[in-house]
Amino acid sequence: MAITIWFAFGFGQIGKDGFLLAIWFNKITEKTIVWSANGDNLVPQGSKVELTACLCK
Repeated sequence: MAITIWFAFGFGQIGKDGFLLAIWFNKITEKTIVWSANGDNLVPQGSKVELTACLCK
C-alpha cells in the first residue's frame, strides 16, 4: 500500500534571511504555502518550535 503525504510542516525560507513556520503542499514542484504562523514577522535561521500537549480539563 502506498502512502501519499500531501502536506509538509516546518520552517520555509522566505527571501535571503527570513524563515516562516508553515504548512505547504508537498506533492507539487512549487511549494505553495497553505498556512503560516505570524506571517508578518519572519524568524531567523536556527529558530525552533516546541510542540506541547495539555491534557487539562
